[in-house]
Amino acid sequence: VAENQAGQENFQRLREQGKNHQVEREGRELRAMMPWIDTEF
Repeated sequence: VAENQAGQENFQRLREQGKNHQVEREGRELRAMMPWIDTEF
């Protein structure tokens, strides 16, 4: 609760690290090659 009230600094940092993780980057590239998948993850 305290972190949320303080602007979620740690949460936002971890979220950004997760978005830029290698498995996420590869997944975006692979999904781009699959035109039948129209869901944005």
